[in-house]
Amino acid sequence: MNHTKIMATIGPASWDEKTLEAMILAGVSSCRINFSHSSYEQAEKIIHDIRRISKKLNRPVAIRQDLQGPKIRIGELEREEGYPLPVGHEITFTREKITGDAHRATIAQPEFIGSIEAGAEVAIGDNDIKLTVLEKPNPDEIRCRVTIPGTLRPRKGAAAPGTIIRFKGLTEKDLRDFEFGIEQKFDCVSMSFVQTADDIALLRTMMKERGVWMPILSKIEQRNALDNLDAIIQASDGLSAARGDLAVERPIEELPLLVKEMIRRCNLAGKFVFTGSGILKSLMHNSWPTRAEVSDVAALVLDGIDAISFSDETAVGDDPVGSVKMLANIIARCEEAMLRIRREDTLFRSIRPHFHTVRGSEAIFLVADRVEPVARMAKMHYTAPVIVPTRNDRLSNYLAHYWGIYPMYCPHEMSDEALLDYAAEQAVSLGMIGRDSGIIRY
Repeated sequence: MNHTKIMATIGPASWDEKTLEAMILAGVSSCRINFSHSSYEQAEKIIHDIRRISKKLNRPVAIRQDLQGPKIRIGELEREEGYPLPVGHEITFTREKITGDAHRATIAQPEFIGSIEAGAEVAIGDNDIKLTVLEKPNPDEIRCRVTIPGTLRPRKGAAAPGTIIRFKGLTEKDLRDFEFGIEQKFDCVSMSFVQTADDIALLRTMMKERGVWMPILSKIEQRNALDNLDAIIQASDGLSAARGDLAVERPIEELPLLVKEMIRRCNLAGKFVFTGSGILKSLMHNSWPTRAEVSDVAALVLDGIDAISFSDETAVGDDPVGSVKMLANIIARCEEAMLRIRREDTLFRSIRPHFHTVRGSEAIFLVADRVEPVARMAKMHYTAPVIVPTRNDRLSNYLAHYWGIYPMYCPHEMSDEALLDYAAEQAVSLGMIGRDSGIIRY
């Protein structure tokens, strides 16, 4: 059992039942459905299949709805293959909806051009092209000069590093998608382009009006979100460090430190934290990751991140199950070393000796009907597995995200004492502990 959890994006490569089951058996604890690409019909089928597999395997699996948020993209171009833009080339971006070319193209998102002034920087794609804004001749246009050359292609993303773009927290599409998410009983929701705690409050208000509650995971993608990070952490149930977007918004050399700091602050605050963004991108079309990718995973595990998320690797990659197995193996080896070192670390001297087993015979049992006590236990990073019997199936699914937490759904009619006995028997039957194990009960 790995303590650091694995999250997988579900797409054409993985949405058949056989692959879903194999990924869950290989170590996936949470499945992401990306509403930038998924239809309601497809999402509904995926949800049904995951719930059925989870019940069959007796393994809680969280299902996360990822709302698209505002999309800043280049509009359609006359040539699908795009236009090469050399250094010094000038191009105008407009809010007007046109079929563009090398000299004029659409960026229709209204807040984007409205927020930019002369002297600002614009990036297209993952820093594939960079431009400087020469002038803003009117509120609907910006004239730019290319500083880093590349090919301008239709529908590529755009960003303005260093400029604060004041978006609405939720688009009309997000609102429709979230209503669908409530109907389908997702276990949690990711909110894109969160900039302040007020954005999260809007989603909380929607939930309250509908009489539902769902954990909100805020995606940290922009500079102004970093400026408001502590308030966002307090208002959220967890954070996603969106490394792909942050690498455009901030100097690339700052990225590892930003992610490390987000992990640190979330662990101190008792909040869930994860990241991904091409974590093992080589596995899209290869059977072996690069040394840099393996080292990247190791650094996240050693920093104490709750979970690591796949994106394209499991959504459209050649071998989603193999990707999960590879990540699980890397995590296992890192945790073996990490937990051995922590036994000798002065920071962990207060942990009693019987907590010092990763895969061995001891465990902690915690009966819970709320997230908070479990989250606090997870952030202690005990070396023993923390098994959480609960009568709430959606809570059980969501808790599967957390470091070292192994939720177990139990029948509603059981007393707390019966829950512990039932969970202990289940843990033995699943091979999580031995029948003669010493266990700690809370």
